Amino acid sequence: MSTTAVSSDSTSPPPKQTVSKIFHAETGGDVVFESSDGVLFYVHSRNLAFMSDMLPAAYYTRATPPKDPMPLPENSSTLELLFQFTYHRMPPDLKKLDFRSLMELAEAAEKYVIHYARAMCVKELSKFIRKESLKIVAFACKHNHEGLFYELAPILVRRPLSELAYVLPPSFYVSWTLYHDQFRQPLSKEIATEHFRRNVTDLKIPVSCGNGCAASDQAKRTLHDEKWLEKINQCQERILKDGEPRSSIESLLESKLPVAPDYRSMCCFKYMEWQKRLKEYARKSPGDRTLQDLVEEYKERMGTGKK
Repeated sequence: MSTTAVSSDSTSPPPKQTVSKIFHAETGGDVVFESSDGVLFYVHSRNLAFMSDMLPAAYYTRATPPKDPMPLPENSSTLELLFQFTYHRMPPDLKKLDFRSLMELAEAAEKYVIHYARAMCVKELSKFIRKESLKIVAFACKHNHEGLFYELAPILVRRPLSELAYVLPPSFYVSWTLYHDQFRQPLSKEIATEHFRRNVTDLKIPVSCGNGCAASDQAKRTLHDEKWLEKINQCQERILKDGEPRSSIESLLESKLPVAPDYRSMCCFKYMEWQKRLKEYARKSPGDRTLQDLVEEYKERMGTGKK
């Protein structure tokens, strides 16, 4: 019985490694990085030395850089964007990135200290502050982006202090409690009384619904006034008598005492303006101190030894 010998030379060649479409060998990059998902990036060492403070300098400052690629923990999508910020060219468009991808890029930009990318990421993160406020404030505090934190303050002030207790550093948390406390107080009685007095003056109640009103007959037009007056009186009760905290006024108007869309027609413009002004008073009242003022005061007091 004969057997067929198997050649020892029949081993398959290793699979070809994926290379970045932008940062490939033909571009002349003299150092090579490998992403966490196995994509190679050929980048010019002079660009890295000039644009990044933290990319592994020992790797690309040698007279003859190693041929083996240096592995980086970031994925290829993130590195493809990040390395573009190290070249004298138009930066990549970040407007279409989802929040997760943008955060991955922002963290990489902070880690490798690529300042142009840092600034662009912070600018784009502002678009997500309403939906992702807690994650963004954690990022802002971790990397000392005070401006981003100040931008988030009016949104976060509605949240309980406990949600930020382990997110904010001490220098921010002390200032935050003082800022937060302003909005736990009721709206000034003088301001609230004057605002509700405008039921008679500014609104000229009863308002006569005219052109553009969704209600087709007099009975329904009168109903518009009645519905708005009902909500205004309920708000007045909650704010003047019960002392509703300023941080809750917006949710009081929008969720607890909402006005149905049927009663937000063109004829109801004065009512909606009245509601808008009340929200503005809740967000900012005379005598309020900004979070930035409070943070600066804390730093000054701690620096001079005052308590």
